[in-house]
Amino acid sequence: MDKASLDAFELQDVLKWVDSFVLSRPSKKLSRDFADAVLLAEILKYEFPKLVELHNYAGCFAIKERMKNWDTLNQKVLRKLQINLKREEMEKLAK
Repeated sequence: MDKASLDAFELQDVLKWVDSFVLSRPSKKLSRDFADAVLLAEILKYEFPKLVELHNYAGCFAIKERMKNWDTLNQKVLRKLQINLKREEMEKLAK
């Protein structure tokens, strides 16, 4: 689901849910703040502490490094949760 498909109330609910976690940096704009996969890894660490090793994810700006984070998250965590992101999906998230 992308931001365009959320109405204002749904978006507020998502932002409130994200804010319920203590994260390494505040989330102001979801598409930008989650692009490097770090904040998602942190949230997943709360929910599945044995699956996520946060040292595998570094905050970054370059698309290549963001893709590395998404690929790592996809391989090490999401697949174990039966979520398999395609390369194109990870590229959209990273951008």
